Amino acid sequence: MDELMNVHVERQVEPNPSRNDIMDWDGEYTLQDVMDANGLVEATAPPTGNCQFYVVAEAMLQITQDDKANEKLLEATAGRIKQSMDAAARLNFDLEFPEGTHMGILEALGRGDRKMKPKERKTEVLNYFKDIASSSSSRSSTLPRSVWGGSESLRMAAKALQKKIFVLIETTHNPESTKEASFCQPKSMRARGSNGKKSFVKKESKQRPRAARYQS
Repeated sequence: MDELMNVHVERQVEPNPSRNDIMDWDGEYTLQDVMDANGLVEATAPPTGNCQFYVVAEAMLQITQDDKANEKLLEATAGRIKQSMDAAARLNFDLEFPEGTHMGILEALGRGDRKMKPKERKTEVLNYFKDIASSSSSRSSTLPRSVWGGSESLRMAAKALQKKIFVLIETTHNPESTKEASFCQPKSMRARGSNGKKSFVKKESKQRPRAARYQS
């Protein structure tokens, strides 16, 4: 099963063994440096709450929202990805989300409170994925914070799609300027991109992959 990996891009970046053949991590690197080293091209997603879902859709389809002709296809694909996240979460839920993780997930989303009983917390985490699956994927829609994508939904996307999704995080001393980018990795592509996310594509002989980048 594919995993969600986090790579923190700061003053020093530890080598990722699987990427050593194409990345040199000696010295200081920015998020842009890492993108350039991987042949990734940035594509943005508007901060509507659907950003994560659109970013994954863009990566899978290797298209962007810049072209109006792609709108309906992206909407439909983002909707299917949301449904797949819900299905993946329900498959072996107790293994994927141990009881001790429920409150942290809910607090990050502004859902529930500490007075909830364990069974209620589990139900609310399941409701989170259910609400994602049933939310609008229209470009004109703005989703409430309670159904925004996060690390758990991205992990379920990787599980459902059976693809690794890498997350690059460029941290600074100013939390408000921290940047995050994510990209899917089939053999020939990458994608990167929530609150204004962006997406990536892996460089090919004629086309550079797009990555979705977002600031949170």
